[in-house]
Amino acid sequence: MYQNGPAFYIRTTESERVFLTAIDTSGHEYLHLDKTPAELLLQRSELNLSSLRDQVMRLWESYPLDGYDRAQKKAELSNLTREVYEIAETLRETDSLGYFYVITQLGLFKPQLEMALHSEDIDLMDVGATLLNILEEPALSLIPLRNMFEVAFDGMERATQRDRYERLVTTYSQVTPPVVNRDYPVRRIIEQNGDVPLSLSLLEYRVESLDDLHHLLFSLYFTQKKQRIVRCECCWGYFIPPTTRPSLYCDRIIEGKSCKQVGPGLRHAEELSRDSALRTYDALRSRMKSRRERYTNSAPDGRGKLIHFDFQDYTVWDENALAARKAYLAGDISAEEFLRHIDLYHDLETYDVEAPQKPVKSEWRKRVESNIRFDPYRDYSDFMMLDLGLENPQWHIITSEERTQDALGDSHPLRKK
Repeated sequence: MYQNGPAFYIRTTESERVFLTAIDTSGHEYLHLDKTPAELLLQRSELNLSSLRDQVMRLWESYPLDGYDRAQKKAELSNLTREVYEIAETLRETDSLGYFYVITQLGLFKPQLEMALHSEDIDLMDVGATLLNILEEPALSLIPLRNMFEVAFDGMERATQRDRYERLVTTYSQVTPPVVNRDYPVRRIIEQNGDVPLSLSLLEYRVESLDDLHHLLFSLYFTQKKQRIVRCECCWGYFIPPTTRPSLYCDRIIEGKSCKQVGPGLRHAEELSRDSALRTYDALRSRMKSRRERYTNSAPDGRGKLIHFDFQDYTVWDENALAARKAYLAGDISAEEFLRHIDLYHDLETYDVEAPQKPVKSEWRKRVESNIRFDPYRDYSDFMMLDLGLENPQWHIITSEERTQDALGDSHPLRKK
């Protein structure tokens, strides 16, 4: 299946792992990766190529390549080419797939580059732009990948693989070609043993771009259910749970404690902050515990003025209250009904509570869902602002961090909340 031109080859296996090989125009194999689609997707999503984008931006500003001094501009193009190759080499250790793509694409573009350096007619600005676009592609290819991650996996831990798939394809239904189930060159693998040479399950796909590679891995991810990708509610990092049990928090250690250790407490505090009915439940539960302790720790002859409330009474109350809480969180009963269910001893003065604050979809999430290529690096960059409505207006910088936080609104990982 190896054809002219560099490409990535993905070979499936019966174990649901895949073999990824990068092959250049001469047939040389650059690397071999043996992982599951989920592991490869997670590895790609965790790449941090912001420094690459910073360097590309610097090169755009340093080499405008316009003007009438042709000899000078050719010298600048030569210097730009040298810097592009130097920066590309830094990808070798951090992003092996991105390195392969950039180096091979620069090799394919070399004849046009040489022609531009020896011609008087070719637009050098176009040539420079092509060089920089090739160099930046590893970082640009991560933009739709991360947006797809957020749509398919954020808040979807209790969903099925089909639910995740439907959410993704519905959100990006207008994307062409489609986000998953694209057409790729594919061949069946020839079996070396047995009477049947062609396997129905073992296939090899060929893709030429990093973007197509990511979409293909998503398609292969949705053909299995042994592994699922989850977004940790505590830190917002993605992970693959080791079991089939629901996993809301990862094992990352931050400030000495894992998300699994601190996540449940932070989640409980966050729920209380936006739901007065749950705050009332929490306060009443504490009161019931104190009532049980007072009764069980008092001498029998000193319980005359106390409400009879031993461990068995508390267990009955607690089981009833937990069932009511579950029904309330599921939306099966109202806040008033919830409080009536748990107030078995008529401790509450009122059942009227404020309606819980419903989460509002942030501006960030709206932009992610409306545009698969939503790019925070460019859309939320630093900018200068001058408020002419002030008595003494002064220029000041609104940082990318400030703009990002404003776009996220109240949507943050539990550790930040």
